[in-house]
Amino acid sequence: MPINKYTIIPSNFYLLTLVFAVVYLLGGEVVLYTKNFVFIFIKYVSVFLMSIQLGSAFFKYDKKWRLIIVLSLLLSLVVGLINGRYFELLATCALVFGAKGQNYRNVLRYYFSISAFFCISVILLCKLGVIRDNIAEPLTRINLLTGTDSIRHSFGYVWPTNLSTHVFFILLSLWVYKKGCLNKWLCLIYIIISYLLLVYTDSRLGAGCILLLPCFSMYIYIRDKMRWTFSRWNFFYVIWIPCVSVTMIYITQNYDSSNGIWVILNTLLSGRLRIGHEAMSDYGTKLLGQYYVQYGGQNAGDYYNFIDSSYIQLVIIYGIIYTVLLISAFVVVAYNSYKRKDFSLLLAIFVAGLSGAVAQHFLQIYMNPILLAMTSKHSDKGNTISI
Repeated sequence: MPINKYTIIPSNFYLLTLVFAVVYLLGGEVVLYTKNFVFIFIKYVSVFLMSIQLGSAFFKYDKKWRLIIVLSLLLSLVVGLINGRYFELLATCALVFGAKGQNYRNVLRYYFSISAFFCISVILLCKLGVIRDNIAEPLTRINLLTGTDSIRHSFGYVWPTNLSTHVFFILLSLWVYKKGCLNKWLCLIYIIISYLLLVYTDSRLGAGCILLLPCFSMYIYIRDKMRWTFSRWNFFYVIWIPCVSVTMIYITQNYDSSNGIWVILNTLLSGRLRIGHEAMSDYGTKLLGQYYVQYGGQNAGDYYNFIDSSYIQLVIIYGIIYTVLLISAFVVVAYNSYKRKDFSLLLAIFVAGLSGAVAQHFLQIYMNPILLAMTSKHSDKGNTISI
C-alpha cells in the first residue's frame, strides 16, 4: 500500500480499532454484559488502539482541524465526566476523526461485518441458553401482525427495541455500501427480516425503518431508469436532522397532558412525549449536560423514566453545546453528500434521523456509522470536507 509522509500505521489498522471499540460498546446492549476481566481487557485494548489510530490521523489534518479535534476531545471529556459517558463520547471522537483517509465504503464493510457477526452470535448464544432472553412483560400492547397480546423477545439484548434498532443499522450500512441498489433477493431478505422483527419483538420503529429501505431501493431504481436529474430540492435532506431535532424538542417541551390532541400524539409515540416532558421540566437543559439516571427495561420496576428520543437525550443529558456540535456534524455529512450528489447517503440520513426521533441509538457511533462519513474519503470526490 502507498505510504505518504503522514502515514505511521497501515490503513487496515482502523479495522482492528473498530473491532475492539464496537464490540466493547455493543457489550452494553447485551444481557450478559458485566465488567469482568474479558470486557475490561477489550476496553483497555480499544483505548490503546484508538489512541494510536487518532494520533496517526491527527497529522493528516490542517491546523484549523487539529484545533477542532483537540476542542472536541476536551468537550467530550468534560461532558462525559459530567454525565458518566466519557468513554462513549471519546470513542466517538476517536473513531470519527481517526477515519481520516479511510475509504467510507470499506468502513461500512467493516462495520457491517463486525456488527452482523456480533448480532448473530448474541442470538445464537441466547438460543443455546448462555444469554438470557429478556421477555418484555407484562403484555401491554397488541401485536400489529397477530392482533393479539404478544410476548416481545430480546434474544439476548437488553430490550427488544435494542435488537431491532441494531439490526436496522446493520442493514442500513449494507444498503449504503451498495448505494441503495438492492437486488430483488436482498429486498426480499430485508422484508422477511422486518416481518420477523415485528412478529418476535413487536418493535414497530425498527421493522418500519427496515421496510423503508427496499422501498427506497425501488425509488432509486425508478429514478435511474427515468433518468431524473439530481434536484436542488434534495437540499431538504441537508437540513433534515436540525428540523426533526427542533421539532421533537418543541413538541416535547410543549406537551400538555390535558389536551386531547397532545395525548393522541403521545400515544402514537408510545408515551415518549410525556416522559421527555417530565425530564425537561424536572431537570431542564444545561450547557454541558448533566447526570441523569434512567430506569428502563428490566431495571425499571414501577418507575420508568427512560428517554428514548435521541434528540431529547441530547439536550438533557449531553447538553446544549454538544447537541449543537453533533447536529452540525450530521449537517456537514449531509451537505457533502449533497455536493457529491450521493442520493443514497442522503436517504440513509433521512431514515436514520427519523429513527432518532423515537429511539436513542441514533446518537451511538457503535450503532450508527453514518457520522464516520464526515472525515473518511469517498471514491468519487476524495475527502468529504476540506481538511
